[in-house]
Amino acid sequence: MDIRKRQDSGVVYLTLSGQFDTTALPPFQKELDALVENGPRNVCVNFRDVTFINSTAIGYLVDAAQRLKDEEGELVFSSPSDFVAATVRTLGLFHIVDIHDSDQAAAEHFDG
Repeated sequence: MDIRKRQDSGVVYLTLSGQFDTTALPPFQKELDALVENGPRNVCVNFRDVTFINSTAIGYLVDAAQRLKDEEGELVFSSPSDFVAATVRTLGLFHIVDIHDSDQAAAEHFDG
């Protein structure tokens, strides 16, 4: 899995591509854990090019969302691929994490 990072107006955007599974989790976890610890604490994860996500990655994302919330931050998702969107719907993750159609929509969410 490839992780691209950019920051804009206090929000960090992490754009992922490939398969988000147990072997891909450690580099992502390192990146996000640093943001939880040091800020900024508003994070958007773009899933446009993610072809697969497993339960370990989902569990970590749910935990990270709660940790960011505890630190007065927020984790949102943007541009979910068909596979990620179906997984989010099936598991009801939209009750835990806001889902946006694009990074721009996520930016508007944080601005609002």
